[in-house]
Amino acid sequence: MIRLVSTLTLCLATGIGVTGCRSTGEPNMVRASEESIVIGLPLEQAWEQVRDTLIEKKYDVYTRDKRGLLIGYTKMKRRKLLVPHRTKFTIVLEKITNESTRISIESVHQRYRVTFLTYPGWRDMETDSEALEDKELGHDLLMAIQDSAISSTES
Repeated sequence: MIRLVSTLTLCLATGIGVTGCRSTGEPNMVRASEESIVIGLPLEQAWEQVRDTLIEKKYDVYTRDKRGLLIGYTKMKRRKLLVPHRTKFTIVLEKITNESTRISIESVHQRYRVTFLTYPGWRDMETDSEALEDKELGHDLLMAIQDSAISSTES
């Protein structure tokens, strides 16, 4: 009887150990959608236009690097069993000439996750419907930046 209990305990412990360490819960590959435009503004003015557009759309601006990098996030939404989701925008500005700047936006879907092997935090995710929605959000943001740049050059 003792031998049977110890054998079952050993099998149970081995089974839990193997299945618990099988995966980190992270996706293997995350694809971000990226799009870029060239606007007729100097880098400093383009940077201000991007920042103002992010604030106008009520996105959270996380990084404001005057050398040409902004990172922003949409507001958190809860989907599917109350799991928090958001979209991360990485915006890179590159000076082409003194009067023109390239603006590139990379959109990535994120979900707040906790697994046994990772710390709680936002993880980049990839699913078809959410990737399409994030691509549309990135495109809309880029068009809003372009519209505000055009209106500022006309003024």
